[in-house]
Amino acid sequence: MKLKQIFKTILLFTFIFLFQQTAYSQEYKDMMKNNTINFYDVVDEAESYFKTIDIYAKGSGYKNFMRWVNSNEYKYYPSGDRLSIEPEFAIKAYQKNISNKSTQLKKSNMLGGWREIGPFSIDNITGHYAAGMGRIEDFYVDPNNSQNIYICSRSGGLWKTENEGSTWAITGTEILQASGVNSIAVDPLNFNHVYVALQNANNYYSFGLYESLDGGKSFNETGFNPTNLGLGGLG
Repeated sequence: MKLKQIFKTILLFTFIFLFQQTAYSQEYKDMMKNNTINFYDVVDEAESYFKTIDIYAKGSGYKNFMRWVNSNEYKYYPSGDRLSIEPEFAIKAYQKNISNKSTQLKKSNMLGGWREIGPFSIDNITGHYAAGMGRIEDFYVDPNNSQNIYICSRSGGLWKTENEGSTWAITGTEILQASGVNSIAVDPLNFNHVYVALQNANNYYSFGLYESLDGGKSFNETGFNPTNLGLGGLG
């Protein structure tokens, strides 16, 4: 009976410990997404957690955290105040740029002077599972004509083919205020009617949904946007 009681006690403390560790780890992750929390407070919280685990174990989260640190510390140094950075910097810069132009940006202006130099094959570029050719987040094949396909890139906009992938063309997302398209929705009866979810890659902010009625040549902002729903509240 005594051994049984000891075993139960050990199980109880193990459960409590694991629960606390899980809650603790989730706390620093939530803090990363909350810009009202000082950058260095997030770092202190995370470092306290990582002292309790094997940071080199697969899935520890340490590598992703350090990526976040290295990508962001220079923005907030030395105060760590993350509210000193305007979350809407991209859209404001975009609007300022548009206001300085007498005419709308043209695709030819964006691509003039550039020449594609590759790589043109995904074989052995990086040596691991990420081939290094860009990241496709979503795709759509026209159910009425399999020649028509959309693909969207996490940081490269929406692309379109009308010959089943033999050639691809970038759509009008390239002149919007962000270059990330992480999901699309297309009218199954009209391939030219498409919605995209626009975002800056990996900064937790969305610019909402944009709609095109001309197969991606142009896009208009819908009512599902940060102005109406609040920045950061778009999922």
